[in-house]
Amino acid sequence: ILRDGPESRVPMRFLSFGTSQTWGAGLENRELEAYPFLLDPYARNAAIRATGPEYPSMCLNSLMDSNGVDNTIYDVVTLEFFPTNPYYLRGLARRVRERYPDAIIVLYRIWTPREMIVAGESIFQFMNKHLHENAEELQTFMDEHGQAVYWNPSLMPMSEEVQEIANEVGGFVFDLKMALQASKAYQKRSDWFGATDMHHLSVKGHIAVAQGIKRIVKESLALKSYPLEPRLGTYGAGDDCTNWFLDPSAYNAKYTDPNVQINPMYSDVGNTKFTLEIGQGGGEIVVTNKFEGDRFLLLSYMTILGLPNDYPNAVVTLTTSIGSVYEAELNQEDFKQPTIHISTVGKIGVITPGDNIIRFDFIGPQKKLPFRVVAIEIVPVESVEIYDV
Repeated sequence: ILRDGPESRVPMRFLSFGTSQTWGAGLENRELEAYPFLLDPYARNAAIRATGPEYPSMCLNSLMDSNGVDNTIYDVVTLEFFPTNPYYLRGLARRVRERYPDAIIVLYRIWTPREMIVAGESIFQFMNKHLHENAEELQTFMDEHGQAVYWNPSLMPMSEEVQEIANEVGGFVFDLKMALQASKAYQKRSDWFGATDMHHLSVKGHIAVAQGIKRIVKESLALKSYPLEPRLGTYGAGDDCTNWFLDPSAYNAKYTDPNVQINPMYSDVGNTKFTLEIGQGGGEIVVTNKFEGDRFLLLSYMTILGLPNDYPNAVVTLTTSIGSVYEAELNQEDFKQPTIHISTVGKIGVITPGDNIIRFDFIGPQKKLPFRVVAIEIVPVESVEIYDV
């Protein structure tokens, strides 16, 4: 796709944020088959697995410059976070618009089979209990009892919020068309998703997404010409974030405590995810605020959507460089749905310039898994309102 028609000969540059969907989980060759690369072989795919919009919304500056300063002016930015936390998605959309004032922003909204309710249970629970995870039997059940299958009721209001966010930033919404009657949607579109998890896109699904986004971009260009010299904005007051998912050698956490270790969590198709693990006895790390003024500290840590939740509850004590003390509880919750490991965010407190000590201790029963810190986020104090959920 060219910026201003065939005469310009300047190709549009694509940037994609998202989850494991956008990253290309389940594909044999994600760097060829994932939809960002179907949009543009040279696209920047900034998706992070097991992560929602929280991290990129708070840490856009750090994420974009994670491999060196990236001053590329991206013309099309896609945001794939659905179902999602709309507070963080709104914050991300605002920051993207601030950084890329002229970009075509496309928010991705898709209802996957994983969001279906079958006879009052999640589709996974139903398959495990009654169908022994047999996809063919599920199809037969839907053919015969389609009225017992419906979408999660939360999807519709969440879909409306995504549209509101797109309107606010002058963006567009891409829908991967799914029938409102869930059983019909499954019958028509099940081959767009992985056969085992019914969530991650298949090769056919990625092709459908790429075609839909290209159509939106072309329609936008037909309505309004795109500037030949688009502007590059700012990241606002900036951020300083450390993410062990992205880089196991992440620098902004010093520790000598033997109870604190960087360890691999899992490996998939050559992509190993690391976290900072805190052992059962608790432990300490030192985090540096490099800015001249106070900043707010948040932590991303692993949790489980499903039962049982095998991660421990933590009490985090922050002692700042001037001796102020903050304490926050990072509690794990139980969710009655398929078991999914995902990161969540906890607010800790204000950190002052220089070295600040973070102490982790655990409350409640001992759990099977260690406490896993995914990222440390140091953001402007005033921005925390956006993330106050």
